[in-house]
Amino acid sequence: MKTSKRPFLGFVMVAAALVATLGHVRSGSSQTIEVDPNFPRGKLKVTAGEPTVMTTRTNVTGVLAVSRTGVVAVFYQDDESGEVSNVYRTSSDAGETWGEQLRFLVERAGLAMFGALREGGVVKMAGQAVPLDKPESDKPGPQRILFSDDFMQYKSDPAKVDLSTFPSNASKNTPKGSFYPVFDKGKLLELPNGDLLATMYGVLEGDAQYRTMIVISKDKGLHWRYVTTVAYDAEDPHPDFPGDWDGYCEPSMAQLADGRLLCIMRTEGATPPYKPMYTSWSTDMGQTWSDPIPTSPHLQNAWPTLAVLDNGVVACVYGRPGVHVVFSSDGGQTWTDRVTLTSHTTTWGKPGINISCYADLIQVGPNRLLAISAVGPGGTQVFPIEVERVE
Repeated sequence: MKTSKRPFLGFVMVAAALVATLGHVRSGSSQTIEVDPNFPRGKLKVTAGEPTVMTTRTNVTGVLAVSRTGVVAVFYQDDESGEVSNVYRTSSDAGETWGEQLRFLVERAGLAMFGALREGGVVKMAGQAVPLDKPESDKPGPQRILFSDDFMQYKSDPAKVDLSTFPSNASKNTPKGSFYPVFDKGKLLELPNGDLLATMYGVLEGDAQYRTMIVISKDKGLHWRYVTTVAYDAEDPHPDFPGDWDGYCEPSMAQLADGRLLCIMRTEGATPPYKPMYTSWSTDMGQTWSDPIPTSPHLQNAWPTLAVLDNGVVACVYGRPGVHVVFSSDGGQTWTDRVTLTSHTTTWGKPGINISCYADLIQVGPNRLLAISAVGPGGTQVFPIEVERVE
């Protein structure tokens, strides 16, 4: 394994280590995705190219990022060397072809919270807002990873979340585990003045369920403070919906064509029956948020990611059961034209091919998306998707 070091933006960056693996090349053929006939239809044409197999592993959580220069990176796990490692590939042609597989040499690789910077570089956030006076070895603190625009170099630094700015103390006593408020998924949003907005979820002292929160950084992700809570309900606002109410978690945030912010959140536990995801909107760049409402129709249930295309269409990938992409022409009020990337789902210990149903999505062209998901026997694949409005 070869590594090298050279300066970048005043820091020493670790160069990516090449793994002896051939790049993946797609044939370029395309097909029209079959839209679910039992789901509402909109005035959209959804077209997909041939997917690229990144790894034959099936229980993989893959994530995507793109820089200001249009270079795309896909991060996933592979075991070609005999042990599972965090790896990635890059594409300079919006996912038409992919380069060699590279080792991602960061101890805590984290999940899907990336954001491209207008002045250059890509920021990735991971980790938990662990109180400084209560360090725990099994709870990694916040971490910022800064990539070069081509993703060939990166540097990892500890970040800080100022818990004194939160309305009450952070707690690790969550409904489904033990962790402090976490940078989990969705994409970072860079404001016109260069500040970064991010979502976090977890619990504060006195909370009965998860809450989704907004935090802000004025130094490219090294320091964060609390802004507001997007959504919190101690009790289920819709007990008539079947399922297990866990509060608002796994949020994804995006800016709509009209300038508003949209946030979509999971509300359900791990096993069916599933409650729907909820949405909320902000008209003041995340300072205040509307009361959360269930998605219409109900989208179920885990790890949603939003992307907004140049034509104003909002896309959302989500999973469990299966993995699907849906679209909204009205800023997330209603969703149409569901397409399914896989019908395989999490088995919960039962016989069959197990996948997490955690998928990711990113815009790579004016009306072009890439989505990544494990699909079962086909391994983990990246899907190119284009969306057009039709009158």
